[in-house]
Parts: sequence; C-alpha cells; structure tokens
Amino acid sequence: MSGDDRAVAGLPFALEDFTGETAADYRPTDLAAEIARLTDPANATETLHWGRNYLYAMATDGGVGRLEVVV
Repeated sequence: MSGDDRAVAGLPFALEDFTGETAADYRPTDLAAEIARLTDPANATETLHWGRNYLYAMATDGGVGRLEVVV
C-alpha cells in the first residue's frame, strides 16, 4: 500500500447543474460553493491547455487539506 491509505469510496451528490461523486476524505464542507469555485476558470492558478478543450489547474481544500486538481 502507498503512504496515503485514505478511503476513496465515492459519496454521490446532485446539485442544480452537476452530479457526481466525491471521495469521502476529500469532500469539502460546503460542496456547492466549492464546485462553483472549481468550475469558474477565473479561479485557475495555471492554464494547461486552451483549444477545443480548456484545462486548468486549481487547488481545493477538501476535508484533509490542500489538493491540487485539474479541471
């Protein structure tokens, strides 16, 4: 096993515009607000690709601390 053995079982969510799952240990306290922040490219820390698709990097503070993500 790796040094990071946290549970990754998915907890489903259904919001007005989004549905999906989050890992229990990484689920933020205010899920709706965090998803709204993550889906706003104005909050990106770095643009990774701009073309047919737009990929950008961000950080989220979900449950166990800072987590780098790509949207």
